[in-house]
Amino acid sequence: MAASDIDHALLAVVLFLFLFLTCTANALVPTMLQDLTPASLRARSFAIWSFVVSVFCAVGPLVAGMLSDLLLNGRLLSAIAITAVPALIVSCGCAVRSVIVQGRAIARWTACSER
Repeated sequence: MAASDIDHALLAVVLFLFLFLTCTANALVPTMLQDLTPASLRARSFAIWSFVVSVFCAVGPLVAGMLSDLLLNGRLLSAIAITAVPALIVSCGCAVRSVIVQGRAIARWTACSER
C-alpha cells in the first residue's frame, strides 16, 4: 500500500468524522436553543439563529471562492481554510467566554444562597 493511499484513507476518515460531528451538532442546535432560552424569547432566539446561519452559509462560500480566484491562484482548499479558521477561532472564543460568564453567575448564585 502506497503512502498516498494511506493519506487518502486517513483524509477520508477525518472528513467523515468532521462531517458526522458537524451534522450532529447542527441537528441539536434548535433543541438546545429552545431548552436554554426562556419561553418569551424562544421564537426570537431561533429567528436570530436562523438569520445568522443563513447569512454565513451564503457568505462563506462566496468569500472562499473570491479568495481562491483573486488571491490564491485557484487553491480552493487554502481559501476555505483561510475563511473558516478565523470563524472557528471567534466561535471558540465566544464559547469560552460564555462558559466563564456562566461560571461566575453560578459562583455568585451559590455565594448568595449560602448566606
